[in-house]
Amino acid sequence: GAALVAAFRQLLESCPFVAPVTHFTQAGTWKLAGSLTGAAAAQQLDAGKLHGFTPMLGLQQTVPRGIWVPTSLCLPLAAVAHAHANGNRYRPLSLADMQAVNANVLLAAPPKLLAIAHPSPPTARQGPPP
Repeated sequence: GAALVAAFRQLLESCPFVAPVTHFTQAGTWKLAGSLTGAAAAQQLDAGKLHGFTPMLGLQQTVPRGIWVPTSLCLPLAAVAHAHANGNRYRPLSLADMQAVNANVLLAAPPKLLAIAHPSPPTARQGPPP
């Protein structure tokens, strides 16, 4: 209802930029729309181009081409908006965050998987386990 749309709008407008996943290919890959301003993303929500199941990534600035964005960083708009509205503020990623993930793929892994694969959380300097 209206409260849900308001929560979506509040989240989108709190992000300087938003990169929604716009489509999936037959090969199973996906594409981001690029970096929309939070206000432009809210307009797409109003136009019916975004919905609660749309995977999205909040960004602090635009991300240049060539930066790999792992699927695990894109979360459904409804899930992020729910957490954001209930006191778990969503922090959009910075370019430095994205570069760190590109340098060390384990930074994009879910915490439970990391605990199994690597006993102590890796840092960007440690790199992946041998």
